[in-house]
Amino acid sequence: MALVGLPCVQVQDLRLQFAGTARPALDGVSFDLQPGQVTAVVGESGSGKTLTSLAVMGLLPRRAHCSGKLLWAESTGTQTDLLTLSAAQRTSYRGRQMAMVFQEPMTSLNPLRRVGSQLGELLRHEPGTRAQKTGRVLQALAEVQLPDPPALSRAYPHQLSGGQLQRVMLAMAMLLQPRLLIADEPTTALDSLVQHELLELIGQLVARHHTAVLFITHDLHLAQRIAHHLVVMYQGRVVEAGPAARVFGSPAHPYTRALLHCRPSPAAKGFLLPTVAAYMREDGNLPAPLPAPTHIPSDRAVLAVQGLQKTYVSARRRVPALQDVHFEVRQGEIMGVVGASGCGKTTLARILLGQEAADAGTVLLDGQPMHFPTARERALAVQLVFQDPYSSLNPRIRVGDAIAEPMWVHRLHPTRKACREAARVLLQAVDLPAEAYAKYPFQFSGGQRQRIVMARALALQPRILVCDEAVAALDVSVQAQVLNLLLELRARLALTILFISHDLQVIHYLCDRVMVLDTGQVAEISTARDLLQAPLSDMGRRLQAASIS
Repeated sequence: MALVGLPCVQVQDLRLQFAGTARPALDGVSFDLQPGQVTAVVGESGSGKTLTSLAVMGLLPRRAHCSGKLLWAESTGTQTDLLTLSAAQRTSYRGRQMAMVFQEPMTSLNPLRRVGSQLGELLRHEPGTRAQKTGRVLQALAEVQLPDPPALSRAYPHQLSGGQLQRVMLAMAMLLQPRLLIADEPTTALDSLVQHELLELIGQLVARHHTAVLFITHDLHLAQRIAHHLVVMYQGRVVEAGPAARVFGSPAHPYTRALLHCRPSPAAKGFLLPTVAAYMREDGNLPAPLPAPTHIPSDRAVLAVQGLQKTYVSARRRVPALQDVHFEVRQGEIMGVVGASGCGKTTLARILLGQEAADAGTVLLDGQPMHFPTARERALAVQLVFQDPYSSLNPRIRVGDAIAEPMWVHRLHPTRKACREAARVLLQAVDLPAEAYAKYPFQFSGGQRQRIVMARALALQPRILVCDEAVAALDVSVQAQVLNLLLELRARLALTILFISHDLQVIHYLCDRVMVLDTGQVAEISTARDLLQAPLSDMGRRLQAASIS
């Protein structure tokens, strides 16, 4: 055992610079990781959170020059500076001493191998018989509370849900019982119920194995629920650190206060969300909150869904995705759709977009059946904003051309020049300069890319805009900008929006009414305020509990 009270890892004055760059990516980062405790590192994209974790793991690229100290507490009671070890020596620490869980579990697992086989590979050089190793794999799957470990170990990754895959990754990370677990945004793509379960599970594993955890997130709400200590990073520096209760209770740095207030809260409804720039002003004065632009939806239903049903059939089973779904969306309304993973949210969006055919039911647009003979005609009625702004744009096409092209294809303007001018107007409508037209996607941040995706979706002047987890992958500060933009666009264009999300706080802030789906059925439809304060259905109450716990 290590000496009592000695941190598992001490990060001291860590500096990181890439060859050919003038500014360091990490500048004097220092903090400790204690056994049996969770240290959360929070900050926006580019603040240095992931680079810090990669430095600890020894996974930095060759062109990265690292200095400072990474002191690892050995079982003998001595300390080893990991930065002084060779690449081969660092390898011996990974897996056995420290492990990492990444954000996207589907890309972390081999799709061609069964789950049990991938976990068993970690035990290849461990002592024991094949039966004993199989038992350790099943025990690891059971420890992360996965149902029927023997059956699940024989499954392939694509046969599991996102929450199950993340639990598999957690079981894989803990299989050799490492002393340090690094979790890099492990809950970003998961719904609030699964997030809540996974955070509880990590807490149980920490207590059971006395593991030190480095939890990386951009969501301070998640950090508040799990962390003992908090480290706030901004532009490669630690701007604030300390016990989580103290930092959350009385944040000292304006950047920390900005991250806390950028996230939607019940009190923020009706006001524009503040941005980080507002808190980082040189005079230190925070401007008064501005009222959000409002728009009263009309009584006329633009979209009416009646008795929608969809069942997926495979050789082994039938999975009902939607069961007798009824709802209406009014002109100029933002209608939220919320529910646990697998409740039918994405299936509903795919049917509205013509990517899936319903088994039964009717979809009416302006009172007429929404049957379009071609995809082009449907595109003029419904457009989609995807979750990931990075994979939504062709990296080889200038962003202006990506917006102008659909307008020319649908002949919304008489000439290509007119389409290009219209694209520049749309870029300005989403608060990007007209000169952004000639740039490529890699030249923009995640929030700017999501604005470009919105401009492209609005290029065809659709009747309905479907946003499928459109802000789930964004930092809280960028998320605030996009939510403000959606409210402004709705007020300016009388836009009708179907907003799909697993985040009840975002739903409450943005939406007029909310539909709760539960296993393909409509559990309730209520105002956003009523759902957050007094949900009527069991699923609504579960979502409410997960969002505030």
